Amino acid sequence: MTRKIKDMPREEQKAAFANMSTHKAGRPQRSQYQPPKVHYTPETHQATKAGTPQSSTYTPPEPEIDIAEIDAYLYPNGEPPVEEEVEAEIQKRKAESLINQENKKKENKWRYIDKPQDLKGKKFYTSWGYDQTNYDYLIVEDISKSGKTATCRMTSHDDKGYTGQCYIQQPNENAFGKPFKMKIESVYDEDIGKNIYKLRGSYPFIDGDISKGKRLDTFWIAAEDETFYETDPIFGH
Repeated sequence: MTRKIKDMPREEQKAAFANMSTHKAGRPQRSQYQPPKVHYTPETHQATKAGTPQSSTYTPPEPEIDIAEIDAYLYPNGEPPVEEEVEAEIQKRKAESLINQENKKKENKWRYIDKPQDLKGKKFYTSWGYDQTNYDYLIVEDISKSGKTATCRMTSHDDKGYTGQCYIQQPNENAFGKPFKMKIESVYDEDIGKNIYKLRGSYPFIDGDISKGKRLDTFWIAAEDETFYETDPIFGH
């Protein structure tokens, strides 16, 4: 029976440990080799062996900036503009912006109403439909004292032609049906500094029974001579 090393006399323990070391000598041992760490120098950017292990201290060189090349890109026509030229360009762009605003006012003056009471007699439109465009029109007959609601009726349109896929329509003043109320809302146009009024609410809608049908939508003001293109039903669903 093999005795445990701890039960052996001291001299036999030493001999046993010596035999164990000799036996293990032929077995592969864990490598104790530690390769030297690499030290980078910005001068050569080459790896050199350091005498003692060090962490990397490489710092990439700062890129060279060619001011002349940058100026040539930014100012292809020559020298950079002087302060007077910059100020002149700023004033020029401000003037162009004011001209554009004035042109917008002239082109869309019929859309900008000073107060809700001025909406009386105006025609409004809304569009709806999937895979085709349909229009409904109304005319404002009265405005409440608070300016928050409008009394309206649906109105018809005049046929102005046909494009091949759309009927050209222009709303008229031939109102029909019972009066109904619409809420007056507004959107502020920052470019012009005025409100664009719109109407929001449920209006009579022909969906089977005209006396019961209703639809919720938003109506926008229409110009006196504005035309609208409604899809021919044969091209829609």
